[in-house]
Amino acid sequence: MITNSQNTALNNLLEKIPDTETFILYKGYCKYREQGLRKLAFEQLKLFIEEFKSYDLSSKIWFTDLILANAESVKDGDYGPMPHTLKEIIIKPTLILWANFEPLNYLPLYWLAKFFYDHDALRKALNINPLEQKPLIQDIEWKIGALYESTHHLPHFYIGDVDADLILADEIKHKIEGVINEREKIRLHTEFNFYESLMLSYKSWKISGTKDFTEWAKANNKDCESGIKAFYYSK
Repeated sequence: MITNSQNTALNNLLEKIPDTETFILYKGYCKYREQGLRKLAFEQLKLFIEEFKSYDLSSKIWFTDLILANAESVKDGDYGPMPHTLKEIIIKPTLILWANFEPLNYLPLYWLAKFFYDHDALRKALNINPLEQKPLIQDIEWKIGALYESTHHLPHFYIGDVDADLILADEIKHKIEGVINEREKIRLHTEFNFYESLMLSYKSWKISGTKDFTEWAKANNKDCESGIKAFYYSK
């Protein structure tokens, strides 16, 4: 059963893709997928993937950009409209061609980072313009994610090096100041402040030399809970 959000993503593409011979097979895929007719949908997709190989680069770029912009803007937009075969056989190779064809365009590098977790591509996108908003926010989110990894077992364990993470925290704070959209800036600050508070509490507790982090945090009115429930087993 396809969720409403996936239907929305598929219908968006049905409205935006022109009724030309070039993309008629992909539109057939979207139509059948939206109706829940998976077998018919994937038959259309298979034919489209084969045909896509003969398209010129501008058509490939147009299609790839449309699919990824839709995936970014609509919940589940990277699921129904962009199944694994499409991502790997069409989208990823096209992004690589596009990045080589337009070496000063951050967008294909950003798409490679966002949808294929390519950290090197994100670094290259930021080298083009460190204040370009989409790659900047992606970079901040990944760095905040690193703080989550370090702190998500607190109060029981701290994973990683708190001093190195506090240096990273300073970098994140600086980067957030470059975010233009106020709503995004507030969201990122809120997420970041939570993890920074945990790290500072943990660091202060370690310096204190006391035995129990939870008791120390309670006595000093500090944060110590990641909010992630974990269960530990011993033999």
